[in-house]
Amino acid sequence: MKKLMSLVLALTMIFALAACQTSQPANTDETAKAEEPAKAEEPAKAEEPAKTEEPAKSDEAAPAEEDGQNPVMNFIGTYGCGRAGMTVEADGMDGANIEVIWGSSAWESSIWTIHGTLDKDAETLTLVYDGAKRVNRTYLDEEKFEDEVVYEDGTGKIFFNDDYTITWQDDKENAAEDMVFTTGADEADYETYAVASSFSKAIVEGFAGDIKNALLEGDYDAVADMTSFPVNTAKGALDTPEALKEYLADAIDDSVRASLEAETCTDMFANSHGISMADGSVWFAEIIVDGVNMLKIINIL
Repeated sequence: MKKLMSLVLALTMIFALAACQTSQPANTDETAKAEEPAKAEEPAKAEEPAKTEEPAKSDEAAPAEEDGQNPVMNFIGTYGCGRAGMTVEADGMDGANIEVIWGSSAWESSIWTIHGTLDKDAETLTLVYDGAKRVNRTYLDEEKFEDEVVYEDGTGKIFFNDDYTITWQDDKENAAEDMVFTTGADEADYETYAVASSFSKAIVEGFAGDIKNALLEGDYDAVADMTSFPVNTAKGALDTPEALKEYLADAIDDSVRASLEAETCTDMFANSHGISMADGSVWFAEIIVDGVNMLKIINIL
């Protein structure tokens, strides 16, 4: 019986081991099948970051487009040529606003208002414009001026040159023939009389020339127009143009005339009070009239 029981137990163990061995491959297959979806999902997870990176690349490209600017930005500022001044402002990505103020005398000036668009096909940076407006401004006194519209259909071109100068082709009147507007290099021109005026040397000395000519020609109406009242004289302050004209009729003698004739109207003496000419016979300075800076006589004879 003992041998029989031992035999039964041995057979039972053999069958049990056989059952385990047949079940292990089944479990392995199930594990493999369970792992297959996981392996299939991994590439999908790897692709998701790639999709999120694409918008990031497009976002980086946008600032590069926004970095572009209107090339007129390299020329914004104030330029001058003789008695004419030009102010340049950029407008949008391909336009500009130009204002030209040209002083024909101390009491008159012409003003051009220009708006144009850049010519993309031009070799030189060029602004093409039409509909430009020109007005003549006359200063009636220290507080009033009058504008007369000359035209509002001006056409032409503004050339922004490689040497940072500006030239102007005015189709309507050819007003700027052979003129070159400059800035920067001509800073010294503004420093000559900077202690007394913000105007350029050419404008200050041109104003002095107007005073000289008016006094020598006996045009006392013009002198009065160039004067700020009350004005100081050797006989005290004068409050009105009429009083000044009456005074000048008696004050201009041979000595004063000789001083005026000898005045070159260049490199005149200046200090914080103003600019002196004709051996101190006339002093003039920059004052503000109705928000506009102007040169005016403040002391005469």
